[in-house]
Amino acid sequence: MELAKEFEAASRSFDRAFPGGGITAHYLIGGRPVRVRTAGPLLAEEIDLPLRHLRSSADVPPMLTIDLWSEDETGVPALLGDLDPLDNPYGQFTMSDDRRFLGHQRANGALWYDRPASRIVGSTHGLARRALDERARPFHRLLAVWLWDAGIQFVHAGLVAREDASTGGLQGVLFVGKGGSGKTTSSIACFQGGLTYLGDDFIGLEQTGDSFAGHGLYGSCLVNVDHIKRFPALHAVSLKPHNDHEDKAVVYMAPIADARLAASVPIAAIVLPKIVDRPDTVFRPATRGQALLTMAPSSIMSLPMMVDGAMDRLAALVETVPAFWLELGRDVGQIPGTVNGLFDSLESGR
Repeated sequence: MELAKEFEAASRSFDRAFPGGGITAHYLIGGRPVRVRTAGPLLAEEIDLPLRHLRSSADVPPMLTIDLWSEDETGVPALLGDLDPLDNPYGQFTMSDDRRFLGHQRANGALWYDRPASRIVGSTHGLARRALDERARPFHRLLAVWLWDAGIQFVHAGLVAREDASTGGLQGVLFVGKGGSGKTTSSIACFQGGLTYLGDDFIGLEQTGDSFAGHGLYGSCLVNVDHIKRFPALHAVSLKPHNDHEDKAVVYMAPIADARLAASVPIAAIVLPKIVDRPDTVFRPATRGQALLTMAPSSIMSLPMMVDGAMDRLAALVETVPAFWLELGRDVGQIPGTVNGLFDSLESGR
């Protein structure tokens, strides 16, 4: 079946599922109004948890509508579409020849996106088998396409912020690198150390003139089930994976007492975490070339489809803000203090 027909079939099924038990929520994602309608209160709660810090009023018409239903909660069968069998647990991404319709099929459900209509519609069999990335970053692959069309680029990075003493506003530092480099460790250590959290793995990058903003898209993190024991407060509220192939736990930040979350901050620096075998954590300058080579491969590969200009935006970022190595020693408790020291150096250098 063509993607357009699958989208229409999913739309009709959603219309059957939504009346009577639907929940509508509004968010500002990347600063843009998004309406999420969910048929099934348990699914609605799980979708809301990583987006809760982005809640907004319904005063502004949505620029994107996302419609979802749960088969277990509504009795309306989930649709998987007419796609080839899945070869990996992260699903199969497809696109129509004219790039209007996109689909993302998972073992437990599927999503379709009509770009001109700015509407995503999809379903899941239920919560019991939802994958970790679906729970921590709902609809992130299709959301990345919508954000790109809105001028915001998905970047594989963490982002934390601190108030600037001279301006009173928040300033952010971007943690970049391939998986296992220490982005998540740095982000959640800073969160626990009192800094403001915007993400540990994916953020939105937007250029306005000569400056760059980082958008926090998900108030959640995914941490290896063994590694999270180094953060007892997060370990206590972490949720285990549902599937045997998954080795991470999901943590939702918004319900944590005294959590500091933000939707968007100016980016003041790029930080390249690097795990080293020594006691102390320190930072030192990095070159622009090192920053681009560290950031670009995983960020470009994380985009669900090839787009023109993605590398140019990253290159412009590294030309605009300074870059630093963050050499992570064995004591993760030193990370927040070292990052605060980096913020101090940025303020004194202005």
